[in-house]
This record gives sequence, structure tokens and C-alpha cells, in this order.
Amino acid sequence: NDTGSVFVQISDENVHHVREILDEVFGLSNFMGQISFIKTAALVGAHLSSNYDYILWYAKDKSIVK
Repeated sequence: NDTGSVFVQISDENVHHVREILDEVFGLSNFMGQISFIKTAALVGAHLSSNYDYILWYAKDKSIVK
């Protein structure tokens, strides 16, 4: 649908790669936002734990998105 959106959930490890692909597919101008949220369970290790995941929001056409 012309007023549609797509939401992609991704970890912090690959968010930059997925963002590059989505920018190419939908166009940088149709990027709506990056939403971060705390996961219920995080991997704990010797280094920084991954407490967050991200949702990338793209519109088919930002000017008419609902």
C-alpha cells in the first residue's frame, strides 16, 4: 500500500548493515526513525552486555504514511 510502513527488529551488532540496505531499498528520505527498547533478557559476558534491540521504521512514501 502506498501509505504503508515496514518495521525491522535487529540487534546492535548489525543495525548499521540493515540500515544501509533499507536506505537503498526505501530511500534515505523514507526513514521514519530508529526505536530502541530494553530486552527482557540480556547476554552477560566479559564485555558490554546487549540490553537493547532496535526497530527501524521505514515508510513507502514518508509524505503520506499513516
